[in-house]
Amino acid sequence: MTTLIRFLRALVSERDAEEVLDEKYLAQAVDVADLEHRIEELEHRTANEGLFQTQAPAHGFASRGGALW
Repeated sequence: MTTLIRFLRALVSERDAEEVLDEKYLAQAVDVADLEHRIEELEHRTANEGLFQTQAPAHGFASRGGALW
């Protein structure tokens, strides 16, 4: 049980550290346009962090529009 608790605490502290870095990154913006660009970058990164990311196959029959099975 204590291993699980340590693991969860590590996840939370890692996420908190990432948020602090993101805030510092946004604070370095030189103008509104730069800030908006940085926000879009962070949103794009966050959208791609899902557990079930899908990627198109690089090669093979399925990449040419054929059946997957």
